[in-house]
Amino acid sequence: MTALHANSKSDTAVLLDSASVALYVDHGPERTDLTDLTTYLEEAPSARSAIDAPRNITAKVVMQSSTDGHILELGTAAKVYSYKITMPNPGEVVCAEAGLVRATLNVPGLSGVDSTILINWSQRIEGSNVVDDVAIGNLTTGAWVFASGSHAASTPVSSHTLTIGATYGGTGNYSGGIAGIKAVHIGRRFHSATEATEDWDTQSSAPAFDGLDRTPVLTDNAATFTIAAEGNLCGPAYLLTGAATRQAAQRNVGSLVNVHVNAPYGERVTSSPVRFYRPTPDGAAGYQWSVRYLWHAYIGLKVNVAQVRIFVRAYDLIANATISPVRFRAYSVAGLPLNGQPSPLTYYRGAIVSLTTSDSIGQWVDLGVLRLARDDAGLSYFCLGFKIDSAVGEGAGFITTWKLDAITVDPYVKTLSGGIGGDLDKESP
Repeated sequence: MTALHANSKSDTAVLLDSASVALYVDHGPERTDLTDLTTYLEEAPSARSAIDAPRNITAKVVMQSSTDGHILELGTAAKVYSYKITMPNPGEVVCAEAGLVRATLNVPGLSGVDSTILINWSQRIEGSNVVDDVAIGNLTTGAWVFASGSHAASTPVSSHTLTIGATYGGTGNYSGGIAGIKAVHIGRRFHSATEATEDWDTQSSAPAFDGLDRTPVLTDNAATFTIAAEGNLCGPAYLLTGAATRQAAQRNVGSLVNVHVNAPYGERVTSSPVRFYRPTPDGAAGYQWSVRYLWHAYIGLKVNVAQVRIFVRAYDLIANATISPVRFRAYSVAGLPLNGQPSPLTYYRGAIVSLTTSDSIGQWVDLGVLRLARDDAGLSYFCLGFKIDSAVGEGAGFITTWKLDAITVDPYVKTLSGGIGGDLDKESP
């Protein structure tokens, strides 16, 4: 028996991968090898390959700019086919089904030396039609091309022969040889281009997350959680309470701020109107708050920090190539003086992030992790601090402008340097 293959999934009908063993060996759940006919492979008939939509066909192939021929086909001696992937001309891939072409794409980045090419042809059902999504990626150069289309469904024939590296009977061989076909997957569901890339190119790593998953004592690790000894588990009431606490700790927390600005204001060196602005309380020269960028929310005690991101455009109003540096930092504030007797103001601030290149399209800017300040009632304000460094010549012919298009402030819990209530983001500079 062949070893388990990471790309063998519940939908897999055929899975061939020469990186593991010889290409004819099937790594899928059925473990039925194809027949090796030296210059091509076949299964006659191949009922398991005769799959209606939704369906996936993926092929990983080595080719050059001169390569042509058949990559795979489910068909007959009479040249009737259920589906096929072929290269009728060098560099041109055609995906066809029931005598009809579904997509034609030119392979990107081919040259006179070998390139590894990933072809992913997947079908999904949308209403009464079938939608084809075809993606071809040059894994050597990183270039991709895509095509999609919609059509009526067709029915593959279970008595047809599956042929790899040629058409029925070994004619029309792939000019790169059977050794040039590195892998084939045929499955019973839609596989996105992203999934195919993860499976057959480079698998990405999960993003790092520095938040905590808090576990109550009563629902600790089962291997060390004793229940028989006196003074340990006291009964179902305690156990269920602990489980409920754990579920509450793991429940998602909504964003403190999640805003898309429909009509963003163009900020410049001169703030207008002046009553909308005030200097930041840390005394950092030139930094301001504005009521335009002030939000508040009640936040639970199970979060203590937030990840802050802004989508911002910083550009010169006169279309100069350079701008004065635009600087941002996030603030979390408790006790903001509004009405009546002001309470003591507490705030935390994030790192300064600067934009120095003109960009009228805009970009997401990560302002980092910000410790949250909250008052006795659980109310926390978020302020966006900002500053434009006025360069020599800033004026009528050189006007730096920035606009805030969107902002997200997503709270979570993490261990700070002084513990969960630690000293991230000091109030003082």
